[in-house]
Amino acid sequence: LRQVEEAGAAAAAEQLQQTVSVLCSWLRAHEDLDDVGCLRSIMRILISLLAQDRATESIAVQKGLLSSATALLTSYGQDAEMATVCLELLALLSTVESSDTIINRLGTVAIIVELLRKHEGNPSLQEDAITALAIMMQRTRHRNAVMKCGGVAVLLGVLRQSMSSGALVLASCRFLSSFVVKDECCQTVLQSGGLELLLAAFDSE
Repeated sequence: LRQVEEAGAAAAAEQLQQTVSVLCSWLRAHEDLDDVGCLRSIMRILISLLAQDRATESIAVQKGLLSSATALLTSYGQDAEMATVCLELLALLSTVESSDTIINRLGTVAIIVELLRKHEGNPSLQEDAITALAIMMQRTRHRNAVMKCGGVAVLLGVLRQSMSSGALVLASCRFLSSFVVKDECCQTVLQSGGLELLLAAFDSE
């Protein structure tokens, strides 16, 4: 009975991986599809499937899902729902060991920072973007990308305008705690007035 259960589990895992592979390939081939709702639905399905088995995340990276999510974020970033789904996928896949080279090549970090600039009136989406960046800050390459594109100044600008949002303040703290792990990162934050701004944000809570 145990062998039957193990065989069944192995078959289910293989089927799951095949499904993820097929959906990633489909999305890669249809990035320019006009039906944004369909693209969002496929990505939501992928998020659900990836949550079932961490092994599928590497398959998704190999099949170009990071590239697709970045491309769709660039093309449809004005659509808040699409942007939210793209950010969730990018944050999820950024923890895969092989992802940092791809994210760096695609310029994903700079694209997310630009999204922060464009959605000043959407604190929920800004929170998602900052949270995604916070997860990416585990990698040195991504911290360097933030500094290169002026991401710290952008984030602090968002924080300055949204001190009444506890969720945004917490997301910003999470980002900064992941970011300030080296002297040059600390200096960037201090020179941008980050410490004073954070203290003011907590005082306003």
